[in-house]
Amino acid sequence: MDEKLKHVIITGIFSVIAAIIGIFAIAPALNNNNVVTVNVNGDKTVINQNEYQKMYDELYQQYTTLKNSFDRLEGEKNDLSNQNDSLKNNLSEVNSKNDKLEGEKNDLSNQNDSLKNNLSEANSKNDKLSNELDACKSNTSTQNTINQTDNSTIASVYMLDVVPAYQSRDYEEYISSDGKGRSFSMGGKKYYDGCIWSGYGNAFSIYGLDKKYTNISGILGHVDETSMTGNTLQIYLDGKPPQEITLTGDMIPYEININVTNITQLKIVCYGMTYDSQLYGIGDLKIR
Repeated sequence: MDEKLKHVIITGIFSVIAAIIGIFAIAPALNNNNVVTVNVNGDKTVINQNEYQKMYDELYQQYTTLKNSFDRLEGEKNDLSNQNDSLKNNLSEVNSKNDKLEGEKNDLSNQNDSLKNNLSEANSKNDKLSNELDACKSNTSTQNTINQTDNSTIASVYMLDVVPAYQSRDYEEYISSDGKGRSFSMGGKKYYDGCIWSGYGNAFSIYGLDKKYTNISGILGHVDETSMTGNTLQIYLDGKPPQEITLTGDMIPYEININVTNITQLKIVCYGMTYDSQLYGIGDLKIR
């Protein structure tokens, strides 16, 4: 039942009961006998005072019960009204948050579209760069092939015939073209072209290449019948941090190649910490 209609009905009932109670309450004061005259809708009725009192008590009790029910319903109505207001406020907040989230969603959607466009542009640029890189690789490969072909046509010569050391210490050169017939042995083989370094301290030799050459090769090893003490060979190209090779007295002589393309200066250091008679050298030292 609608709350407003319920309220009207209860109020009407209370009004009727109050009127009846009022009639019964006032009537005894108008009669000095033990009877009471009751006027209901114009009809007068005489009843015993005890009966009247009983009827009055019953009606008053019913009135009290209805009033309590009314008060309870009125309280429930107020509670429902408060809950309704609270729900409206919550709904308003939810709608506000929903609008905010909708706005944020739209912003994120726009950002996502922007990122997609940026990604598409980046992929396009990457594809372009990849194609350019492939083209460069192809050109480089072709150029390397040409360079290799050119280098292969350049004959190697004994290095010390064209580029002797211009500064050195504890170092000796062997040049077959000088006609002296000098040689040194490594691994039981004699070498008439090459160089040797003392194994103690910092024996070194420096060569001026002037960017004219591309490769130096030779056989690196321990000079026979000298101390077996180990050393380290350091190769400096234009003063940059050196390449290092470990040298031992029982090493097997082997070929080394040094790329000297666009190199102005070559410095070789034979570094040792022990004072002894060890010697190390490079035989068949060639350059191209």
